[in-house]
Amino acid sequence: KIDVEGFEAEVLRGLSRPIAVLSFEYVPATKDVALACLARLQALGTYEFNWSIGETHRWQRTEWVTIEEMRHFVQQLTVDENSGDIYARHLKT
Repeated sequence: KIDVEGFEAEVLRGLSRPIAVLSFEYVPATKDVALACLARLQALGTYEFNWSIGETHRWQRTEWVTIEEMRHFVQQLTVDENSGDIYARHLKT
């Protein structure tokens, strides 16, 4: 889990190869950070995603979703919604 209070994208920029599984926090007020994280993961390889809202640690989808679906979720967030965690798992191709 990457939890560095808004510097998640900087941490991911330091990766030179994909990581099998990881999670990072998203905050609706700074969704550009989450979008930058998704873009970096996409540059590293093919991932699928899930997310949890707040501190529930419960996935919101029974099936993992594509980066396009994850990006859409983040883009639709409003500032009054809860933060949470995005989970990513690398698909070996």
